[in-house]
Amino acid sequence: MSTIQIRVIGNQEKSTVAIHQEKLLNAEQRAEMKEHWNEIMNKIGTEIKKASR
Repeated sequence: MSTIQIRVIGNQEKSTVAIHQEKLLNAEQRAEMKEHWNEIMNKIGTEIKKASR
C-alpha cells in the first residue's frame, strides 16, 4: 500500500503535473513506479496534443 500525491500547477500558458508516491518498499519498486507514471504522462500528453488539433 502506498500514498500518491498528484499536483497540477498552471498558468495561462502551460501546466505542470507532479506525481509523488510514498511508502514504496524499495528502490526497485520506486523505479517501477517511476516508469509506470512516465508512461501514463506520455499517454496524457499524446491525448492533449490530439485534442488541441
